[in-house]
Amino acid sequence: MLYSIPSLSLFLLLLTSHHPHQTHALPHTLIEHSNHCTTHVEVPADTLLNIYYEAPDMKLHEHEKYSLVITPSYDTGSGNRKADRKHRQRHASAAKKNKRLVQPLNTPTGNVQYEAFGPITLNVCVRFRGASASNPIRFGLRVASGRDSAYYKEKAVDGHLTSLQVQLMKGVDDIEDMIKVSEFTRRVEQDFYDHNLSVYSASQWWPMIQTCVILGTGVTTMLHMVSFFNKRVF
Repeated sequence: MLYSIPSLSLFLLLLTSHHPHQTHALPHTLIEHSNHCTTHVEVPADTLLNIYYEAPDMKLHEHEKYSLVITPSYDTGSGNRKADRKHRQRHASAAKKNKRLVQPLNTPTGNVQYEAFGPITLNVCVRFRGASASNPIRFGLRVASGRDSAYYKEKAVDGHLTSLQVQLMKGVDDIEDMIKVSEFTRRVEQDFYDHNLSVYSASQWWPMIQTCVILGTGVTTMLHMVSFFNKRVF
């Protein structure tokens, strides 16, 4: 019995993959819908994404087109007004820069580059009109960050750089990526801390308010009862 793998949720660390040219052995998903979103990528900061794919069934559907659709998604926040105000301010500039991309796929394997301006969450979807529950297709996908090896080879040729200079260039890029990730983590922790303070403040005052309401209700009820019985006696 065929089944589809649930959508894969990724927290994209910018320092993860520096061998993006390796596209073999990608995890495959069974696509059972014409527009199937397989991956959600959270991008902490501005970076270049390399989205590598494998479509082994493309040769069986030569007359139908595959497409990769990348759509920015904006989180509305956690429910904490103070934290969400900061959250929306950080995402306002990113919302204007990130654009929806629809990229036709012409080969069974390859990659699609996307310049992401973070912090942002991206939905990566596969579009194929012939996909259905009775006719699923296999599709492999992997998201990597940073420049690929071809970029550094081109820089080495254009600038007549030695292998040591190329390694230093890669090292500088890695350090910049680590700084971006640490800054994103700091912001997430700050939002979590602000949310906890708000919850603590609410939990501190809400029981006192409830107690005052109950005491007020009790005193009012008692006064009404005393007034009622006084009227009945006299």
